[in-house]
Amino acid sequence: MLINVTKGYIIASNIEKAINYWKRMKGLLGRISIPDDYALVIYKCTGIHTYKMQFDIDVIFLDKDRKVIEIIRHMTPGNKTDIDSKRKYAIEMKAGLAPAGLQNGEELYWC
Repeated sequence: MLINVTKGYIIASNIEKAINYWKRMKGLLGRISIPDDYALVIYKCTGIHTYKMQFDIDVIFLDKDRKVIEIIRHMTPGNKTDIDSKRKYAIEMKAGLAPAGLQNGEELYWC
């Protein structure tokens, strides 16, 4: 479950953690789609790409304290972000499903 601790609501009820090297490198590659209630939490992540992906995603980057520092909405296949050492986690979800009111500085929690 992915929760916005600051505002007290659930963002996604089904999460997958990409902690080890291979899961972090693979991310969502090879998937045709993902469920609306799904989020992939990528650890040790300073940037992402969507090469060879088949669908748009929303991306939420967090700092070491799990606070939002950047939100990318509707990232299309074939793109990449710059590398930013302040980023420690990336959360990927289906495009359009990152909460509209989500703001930098809000703390997220997952379990």
